[in-house]
Amino acid sequence: MALTDHKIILYKGDSQYGVMHRFIDDIAEAYRELGHKVDIVSLGDSNPQSDQEVIKALSGEKPLFALGINGVGEFAIDGKSIYDIGAFPHVSWLMDHPVWHMERLERGAEKFKVVGVVDDDHLAFFQAAFPSPPSTVFLPHGGCLARSPTPAERDLDIVFSGSGVDPKTQRESWASKSEEERQLLEAAAEIGLSSYGLPLLDVVTKCFETLGLKPSRELFLSSMVEVDRYLRAERRLADLRALDDAGVAVDLFGNGWEFAGFTTHRLHGPVDFDESLNLLQRSKLALNVSDFFASGSHDRVFSSMLNGAVPLTTGSNYFDSLPGFDEVALSYRSSSELVEKAKAGLADEADLLRRAAAGKVFTEAEHTIGKRAIALRDAIAEAVGIS
Repeated sequence: MALTDHKIILYKGDSQYGVMHRFIDDIAEAYRELGHKVDIVSLGDSNPQSDQEVIKALSGEKPLFALGINGVGEFAIDGKSIYDIGAFPHVSWLMDHPVWHMERLERGAEKFKVVGVVDDDHLAFFQAAFPSPPSTVFLPHGGCLARSPTPAERDLDIVFSGSGVDPKTQRESWASKSEEERQLLEAAAEIGLSSYGLPLLDVVTKCFETLGLKPSRELFLSSMVEVDRYLRAERRLADLRALDDAGVAVDLFGNGWEFAGFTTHRLHGPVDFDESLNLLQRSKLALNVSDFFASGSHDRVFSSMLNGAVPLTTGSNYFDSLPGFDEVALSYRSSSELVEKAKAGLADEADLLRRAAAGKVFTEAEHTIGKRAIALRDAIAEAVGIS
């Protein structure tokens, strides 16, 4: 039986702005182009027939694997995972730090659980957080092309899609926590802000050691969530404020930015994922603030390149490892460097055009969401001995 004769099951769960649904659509297309039969099962309240669809998808020949983003698609019979019963893998492709998905990760298959992570540093988290870590694979975000790619005038200088959260309000909320937890969060916030690229696990570990705290899994995990939420909001605000103060206008698409009081940026409402891809077709530069993926990537980076915008992105060890990345993207590691790169990029139209053209080729070759899915399939096929 050839590899492409094996069926693959894909689960669609809830999806804010449609992003996860779009990822599944692109993954399905990649597998079907290879010749696989693909069953897509929509889960959740929006599909009252989901139980019947799951049963139908699992009937007949044994699938090569089932895949759900962020842990979607775990089912059990009498307390035992259907994947352990059926002896085929369930892949949970996490699109964020694993600490945000602990409830799903702590249940499900024992022998046949596979977890994909978008940042290489997340692999260490599983070793620290689980007595028997699941099989893991590094699968950084890939890019998506607009559904109707059309040549468009680049009438937007810089575009950014994302919600605004006031980090000051978040930090003030820590006052209601215990003295021990408050000290831990304050220390972790300061270390995180002053240590670019330090993994979240290392930030909180360092604080436990410095403060001499007794080991507590519950406190450790809850602190990681709080600190991650705060650092993301603070860094996003700092970078956008630096651009605003420098008179470099960004078109911001997302809720919650009124608190920032920007005077240069233009605020717009949120858009769904497909519309955000259309906006990339109109933009010269696409801002991505994701230094929380210090050894990984965010889909905005490669989606930007696929749609003709040059990414203006926080740097990462993963990007540093990609030959030619600096030729197609503008990366930075401080707010001051961001302002410098943004001004220089917008001032050199010829260089932007060159980077945009090369970036599309660069991403199409290896960095689409479909290419990532194929790499996943190949890794699983090798692991189970199918060629």
